[in-house]
Amino acid sequence: MKTICLFLLCGWLGSAVPAAWGAPPAEETNLPVFALVTGRPLADKEYVPASITYRGRVWQGEIKLRGHSSFEYPKKSFTLKFADRDRFGDLRVAGGFVGKRKVALTTTFDDNSYLRHRLAFELWNRLGAGRIRVQAYSAIVYLNGEYQGLYVVSDHIDGDLLASQGFPKKGNLYMAVDHGASFFAKTFSAASFEKKEGCARWWFGAPDADLKDLSDFVANSDDGQFRADIGRRVELGDYRAWFIAVTAMEATDSQAKNAFHFHDPVADRWRVVPWDFNESWGQDWTTARALPVSDPEAMAGANNIFRRLLADPVLGAATRAQYAAVLRREIALPEMLRIFDALVSEIAPAAHRDEQRWRAAYLAFPRWQGRPDFTTFDSEVAYIRQWIRDRWAFLEHRYPRSAP
Repeated sequence: MKTICLFLLCGWLGSAVPAAWGAPPAEETNLPVFALVTGRPLADKEYVPASITYRGRVWQGEIKLRGHSSFEYPKKSFTLKFADRDRFGDLRVAGGFVGKRKVALTTTFDDNSYLRHRLAFELWNRLGAGRIRVQAYSAIVYLNGEYQGLYVVSDHIDGDLLASQGFPKKGNLYMAVDHGASFFAKTFSAASFEKKEGCARWWFGAPDADLKDLSDFVANSDDGQFRADIGRRVELGDYRAWFIAVTAMEATDSQAKNAFHFHDPVADRWRVVPWDFNESWGQDWTTARALPVSDPEAMAGANNIFRRLLADPVLGAATRAQYAAVLRREIALPEMLRIFDALVSEIAPAAHRDEQRWRAAYLAFPRWQGRPDFTTFDSEVAYIRQWIRDRWAFLEHRYPRSAP
């Protein structure tokens, strides 16, 4: 009977499941396991059918590769897609990770701590009520029976996620894909954004007309117009939280690109959520070390919304006051260290196994060849913990309790 079932599954997938395929455990090193099976080559643009087994349940879904700079890594990232009527969920993780149509499995190949993305989302989710929250947790992944290692499992930023948090699903959602999305351009750069959700019918106007309007306003309005109207165009709490998040963790690659902008058609305001944090918490996108002393005021120069919020005497004072407040409440140093230590304890056994699997490939990867400062999981954990302490000391000095 098992042979017949396996044969039918192979036929549905389009080619034979590898003979080495077996059934991984529901958990491994105290983390849940995704067992992905597909008989077709994976691609970065098109989904292929896949069987997805998780904690003893099987979904017939789809899978594709994901990522841009990480696409070259030997340890790939994936997007999983589930049927609308049979969505993925696990009540035991991330405070209840349920009702998911799409799920991102992000590689940790470029992060010897294995937790930068999770720590980034933990910080973001604490920066005030009303933000678009991103749930994330850690899991083990097998592909066609082959161990892939430790991954970050997170929400896929799309209309389904927005609808689950009470936002209109049909609003326009754009992803900033390069540094031209910094709102400096006097003439709107459509190529710097990729539309992910919303209406693309030309008879309603250009499909990115609303984003062009925002970009033109930020780039071209005078100081008085900006001060009077920016709060009616964007949710200021969101955009201030974005500035705080990316400058606190020095996620410089997420200051302009690697962010999602959502135009809420009911409130007629823009919302934002940052994304992609391999460059953060003391390393750049090539994993080189980054000192914890970058001034947020200087970093703001990479994004015209940030720059103008700080340059205005009224908006700037409120922005700095919010920064000072969250440093001593929502993301205070003791809280960030508590979260960090809990994550380390949770993933350590899995991280050590993953390190054994991918260490040789990591050391040989061309993008960061020639450096003398490679770390292990244990030494990277110690490095980040001290980096957080040093960074928060710098930020608390920069933004005192009565920040001007």
